[in-house]
Amino acid sequence: MEKALKDAVNFAIGAVKSVSEEGEKALEQLKSTFSNLEAKGAAANDETSEKVKNIANETIEKLGGLQAQVEELVKKANDKIQEVLPKKEA
Repeated sequence: MEKALKDAVNFAIGAVKSVSEEGEKALEQLKSTFSNLEAKGAAANDETSEKVKNIANETIEKLGGLQAQVEELVKKANDKIQEVLPKKEA
């Protein structure tokens, strides 16, 4: 019985270690694959790829401008709220 329990514990430890090692390998492979695909995309310069890149860049620029507008509106709203809230006395 004692041997069977030790064997079961060793099996569990081995299984966990094996899963952890395989997980790390899979993560590294995924990172490598992502980097390769990213490099291929960056190198692509056909008409369709350029159109997609231009659309993405335009969208990013518009979102950046939209973010600035939202931040300005939030600041104005906070200023208005501060104007109507009673002042705290020190």
